[in-house]
Amino acid sequence: MNACEALAERIMNLYVIHPKVQEIWTTLDSIRFHRNKNNSAPRHLFIVGQSGVGKSEMLKKYRERNPGYIHVDEEGTEYDIKPVVYMELPDPFTIMEFYQTIITELGAPHIYGVPRIGDVKRRVFHLLKQQKVEMLILDEMSYIKKAKYIKADDGMEALKHVSNQAGISIVCVGTPDTEELQKSSFQYYRRFSLRKILRFESCNEEFCNFLADVETQIDPPTPIRLGSMEKGYPQLLHHWTKGIVERVHTLLIEAYKLQGVLEEDFNDLSKAKITIDTLIKAKQIAFGSDIDDAEFEKMLNKEDMELRRKIVKSM
Repeated sequence: MNACEALAERIMNLYVIHPKVQEIWTTLDSIRFHRNKNNSAPRHLFIVGQSGVGKSEMLKKYRERNPGYIHVDEEGTEYDIKPVVYMELPDPFTIMEFYQTIITELGAPHIYGVPRIGDVKRRVFHLLKQQKVEMLILDEMSYIKKAKYIKADDGMEALKHVSNQAGISIVCVGTPDTEELQKSSFQYYRRFSLRKILRFESCNEEFCNFLADVETQIDPPTPIRLGSMEKGYPQLLHHWTKGIVERVHTLLIEAYKLQGVLEEDFNDLSKAKITIDTLIKAKQIAFGSDIDDAEFEKMLNKEDMELRRKIVKSM
């Protein structure tokens, strides 16, 4: 891989482990540690955050950092050990599809035909124990909340049943409105600790440090100083992205795309320069006009107000 290809790969695989991410990863490590060292009941977690703040990517990266391995028993049979399993809940959510999705994520084939729910459950519990699963991460909890065919409480009971039968920790992930599921019953509130991952609400030192870390990971041939208030990049990027990680990534990838860096035949690192003008063009392509910005900010402020209301209510 030459220098141009390496730069393109760093841009496309851009991911910064900022303090908010590290805090949640540390919590997940703690949950697994206590599960493996103690005989007490598994601990669980409920993670909520606005769309685009990086919840799903954060948890996919956590799974990647805790990969499985192949175990061969005395008879030569191979087992795919998966300590951390990440999956997106099925939509529409049903109990049967929930269990079938677990089977798929464990690398086993669906049970086809017209399976009985009891048979599917037993298959799931057997696989979870056989493959030594410690933690099951369930993304898109809103699918339970909006389910048409079952009550949300029945969906939560299915999650609890999996944990009880397999002895694993459950991590639920969703948008702020799904926090209602965690608080719908005292037993869920007691079992699932709550963590919130928020956008960078202000253009402050924390956001500047994040941008500086982004630049460090990209390692551009010509320094940009993304995190420099003097250069004006943090103020501009925060105004356009509202501090949402996904939008920062999208904007920078689009900017480098405009410079040709992501083309297969790109071979001139001197052209891999990002300027204010480049970012303005990238912003127009990625996010649209100022009118679109105003509408986006209006919707975001509405969601922020609802999120703050819930935080105050929970105090």
